Amino acid sequence: MASRVPVLLLMLLASSCAGQGGNQSELCPESCDYEYWSHQLVCVDIGCTGIPLDAVDNPDQITRIDMHNNQITELPVLKYTSLVYLDLSWNQIQNIAPNALGDCKELQILNLTHNLIVQIDPGLFKFMSKLQEVLLGNNSLSVIESNTFFFTSGLEVLDLQSNKLTSASGLDGMSKLKVLFLNDNQIGNITDMDFSGLTSLEHMCLQNNRILNIDSDAFFTSKALTSINLSHNQLNHIPDGLFFGHDKLKSLLLNDNGILTLQRNLLTSLYSLDFISLDRNPLRSISNGVFPHDMTSLSIRECWELTVIRNLTFTGLKYLQNVTITNNPRLYRIDAGAFDHERSAVRNLNLSGNALRSVDERLVNWNSLATVDLGGNQWDCDCTLVWMIGTNLTTTSEDQKARYLYRELSGFVGHRP
Repeated sequence: MASRVPVLLLMLLASSCAGQGGNQSELCPESCDYEYWSHQLVCVDIGCTGIPLDAVDNPDQITRIDMHNNQITELPVLKYTSLVYLDLSWNQIQNIAPNALGDCKELQILNLTHNLIVQIDPGLFKFMSKLQEVLLGNNSLSVIESNTFFFTSGLEVLDLQSNKLTSASGLDGMSKLKVLFLNDNQIGNITDMDFSGLTSLEHMCLQNNRILNIDSDAFFTSKALTSINLSHNQLNHIPDGLFFGHDKLKSLLLNDNGILTLQRNLLTSLYSLDFISLDRNPLRSISNGVFPHDMTSLSIRECWELTVIRNLTFTGLKYLQNVTITNNPRLYRIDAGAFDHERSAVRNLNLSGNALRSVDERLVNWNSLATVDLGGNQWDCDCTLVWMIGTNLTTTSEDQKARYLYRELSGFVGHRP
């Protein structure tokens, strides 16, 4: 005789299964939208506390889930075998179930930004070779375990910004990664192993950390880099060889550090460099032969220890067009041979807000300048500046001191503009 299961037990089993599966009416106060033609489930900003796993009859067909800006606290095990896009940003996720994405082998984009995640299980992304973007910014991650991303062979974008990371370890081996966001963390040192194997990396964001030291081989395997942002850290020295061989690098931001000097040949191998920012460093000196010959733009602003820019500092920079050397309160002299006067390509020159008392006629080709700003300095209005009268320098400066200077100089030769 076949045994019978009590009705009460059946009811309890049904209730238990419904709770694990996630009943839509319980998890979302309002109904989610499901677009049958695109197989997209949309539950945005409707107060969901969980993912309604029973929202559609055939979950295997769902390709996209957008549930950002809700009150979800956990990422459960998902069974969406066709899922390619998952957005759970701006929720309150703290816990991620082991193997939560184990059945989502087609997943390409995962957005978990702006949550409360403190830990990522090393096996979460195991064998997810189709993942292209993983966005984990604005969480509370303090460490990335080794091999966490080792099996994400197709990953191109990794966002770990605005977490609590104290090191950059655990990120090696992603051979197709192109963009890495590590800014706004608490990283103190960069070792020669942190980025090993990141051979396709193009954009590196390390600003707003606490970086004090970088190994000279830290970027050795990342020769595809086109931009590096190391601004707002605690660097006081750039090691020799750090950028050696990075002939694709176009933008280098070193502003807001503690850099005291730039040694000769530090940047000369950066043949594609267009722009470098050294703003707000306590630079005391800049050696000649520091910068690459093909650089087009330079910014040195608010370097409070800089007093003199000496001869030959910028010679050989035949493509340098945009020069901003401003608001350096102790900079009183720029030597006549600092630039290559005869071959100067400078078109836009801003020397405002320094402590300059004079400027030499041989500094640049003044008549070739498209814009020039000399305002806010401490000019000695004497015969050493009379040469300005014969140039095309503007007489309509917004700076009153500059206009006064021009009028006074004009008086030396009996001419008023």
